[in-house]
Amino acid sequence: MSLLRENVQHVFDCFCDVPMPPAFANRMNADDIRLKFPNTFVERNTLNMVPKFAYPCVVESTAVEHFSFVLRREDKWLFGFCRRSPTESSTLVLLSALPWHDLMYKLLDKLHEVLSDGGEVQLRRCLNVVYRTPVPAGGETLRFPLPDGTDFAVECPDRRRRPALLVDRNLTEYYAVLDNNTKLELFAALLHERHVLITSSRLGRLSACVHAAQELLYPLQWQRLFFPVVPAAHRGLLASPVAFLAGCPAVVRAQLSRDELPEEYVELDADCSRLRTPHGDLQRLPADLVASLRRQLNKVGSIDGDGDSLARAFQTAVLRLVDGYRHGFRRDATGAPLFDRTAFLESQPSSRRPFLQTLAGTQMFEQFIQERLARPESSGDSLLREPAYIPPPESQSRRPWIAKMMWRRRLSGSGRTASESSQRRPQVPAGAAGAAGTSSAPASPVTQRLRPTGVSSPCLLPGDLQRRTTTAGSGGSLPRPNRASLWTEPSAEDDPLADFSVMAGSSLLDEINAELQLRSQQLAEMDDVTLLRRGTSAPSGHGGGGSDQDDVFSEGASGPRGARPRAANGRPPLPVAGRRGDSSRL
Repeated sequence: MSLLRENVQHVFDCFCDVPMPPAFANRMNADDIRLKFPNTFVERNTLNMVPKFAYPCVVESTAVEHFSFVLRREDKWLFGFCRRSPTESSTLVLLSALPWHDLMYKLLDKLHEVLSDGGEVQLRRCLNVVYRTPVPAGGETLRFPLPDGTDFAVECPDRRRRPALLVDRNLTEYYAVLDNNTKLELFAALLHERHVLITSSRLGRLSACVHAAQELLYPLQWQRLFFPVVPAAHRGLLASPVAFLAGCPAVVRAQLSRDELPEEYVELDADCSRLRTPHGDLQRLPADLVASLRRQLNKVGSIDGDGDSLARAFQTAVLRLVDGYRHGFRRDATGAPLFDRTAFLESQPSSRRPFLQTLAGTQMFEQFIQERLARPESSGDSLLREPAYIPPPESQSRRPWIAKMMWRRRLSGSGRTASESSQRRPQVPAGAAGAAGTSSAPASPVTQRLRPTGVSSPCLLPGDLQRRTTTAGSGGSLPRPNRASLWTEPSAEDDPLADFSVMAGSSLLDEINAELQLRSQQLAEMDDVTLLRRGTSAPSGHGGGGSDQDDVFSEGASGPRGARPRAANGRPPLPVAGRRGDSSRL
């Protein structure tokens, strides 16, 4: 079961202005909330918890502090975002089902400005506008007018994208205060679903580290008890036998006795990046995965183009562990899908089976599998979050399957057999390339875009640097072609695939033609690559009786006799079709 609510209707569920209590909020309840909006929010149990989490303990601070807590509402997470100022006598709280920490903190700052400048009346008007504003999709902008005539505009987080440093406040704080070894130890403890207790003297740092640690488990999600901040009034939650991920203020931690904590638990002091654990969880992880993850963490911050390298490192590690889950999918007698844990484990490398057996027994993995069993088979399954920006695929410049794919799809769409279509398909010359009269049917734009003028040869594909040419006469050679006219554009009447766009869609053809045109330009711009032979023209009188050795290794611009000519880039010239009568070079 996903713990995040879907189809959220409002940016926030409730706004509260909670005054500071005389000591701390052990006995505070909903009656102590000074201002609440909307008035229709009457969930007493939830409102009773707000003052206790808004003032979890006595904390002295000299700057404005933002922190968050989590409540359960209808078996879903309800996030509470708080803004505390040392110069104010109250704390502003926003309850929302949206895990948009950075946006909510900015919204709280703006609401505080409205309250300070215009009072409660202007604040209620502003809250009414925000409450009625439709919830934008991830990546879009939340925009609404303010009482002073300006607009509040903040981009909404997109959970389909990996969180990035300097953009995600929780992740940035987590990265800044914990060293790499502590990150690995904490990650291993969470994968084993231990009792994990994080402490700090600062509430903002405390809640940020708890949220970031949970976020870095993606595509898994923590399913056990989750308390980014545990108030002193509810410190008894830490004695639970159920595994938890909790943040405990340092003041509250100092008051806890040994009986109020589990027998075995992992404790992390976020202020000094020190982790204490009775388990050897990191040693139980696959050694190759830990080594790879450690290397990736060492690179974070040095070369980080889009800022998501920290999240990408942990996401890659989790994917390497769970990506083989499809091997465990089976169907029962009624055809319903089910998951066979034994089949999943047997499909994995033997070095990973001991840990995967533990991971497969966690609630995180069980929920992960249940979500995918419930998805329609046609919906697809993407475990990867997209980066902050989407670079083109590395293989985009080379697609050696394009021509074969186009031909097969056209063949299947036209209803012709392979024998009926063979007459229109470009043929390979049987002898030396380019003999007169060997040209077959008109070539497609994919073929002609990569064919030098006057050449009859099979389709050349992107990535092929060898250009195939014809010979004049018997054994003769053609002069080096002009680069400006090397690549030809096909005509509509000579295109046997003119009707392909009807079957496959014009977008595919546009993509293929654009790619081939780009590749052709790259090849045409490569300077000093020998296509036929060194020199710009063939020697006069050179015919079939000439010496092939003299043709290839000649004095002059090519260097001394017997030395293999080289281009300016130091590479030997590309082989010439028809040389020595060897047609296999085609």
